[in-house]
Amino acid sequence: MLDQAELAAVLAHERAHLRARHDLVLLPFCALGRAFPRSRLVRQAHAKVALLVEMLADDQALRQRPARELATALLRVGVSGAGQAPCGAMAAADGEVVTRAPPRRPRPPACR
Repeated sequence: MLDQAELAAVLAHERAHLRARHDLVLLPFCALGRAFPRSRLVRQAHAKVALLVEMLADDQALRQRPARELATALLRVGVSGAGQAPCGAMAAADGEVVTRAPPRRPRPPACR
C-alpha cells in the first residue's frame, strides 16, 4: 500500500519507538486500564500518552525523512483502519492521524 519513500518513513518512525522504548511508557497505562476498565480518566490518560508517544516517533522520523513522505504514509495507513491493535502496540491513536500529520510549511511570499 506504501511506496518505497513512505515505507522508509514508516520504518524510521517504528525504529524511533524501538530506540526510545515507548512500549515501556505505555505499559503502566495498559495495566491501569485493565485494573480500572470503566475509568474514563484512565482511558483518556492512556489515549493522550499514546498520542504523545506517536508524535515523538513522528518527530524522530522527520529528522531522517521528508515531511511529505511521513504525512502521506500516516494518512494511507490511518485511513485504511487496519483494525484494533493490542494494548501497548505502537498503533495510530484513534482518529488522531490528521492531528499527527506534519504541518505544511507556508510558502514564502513571492518577490515582486
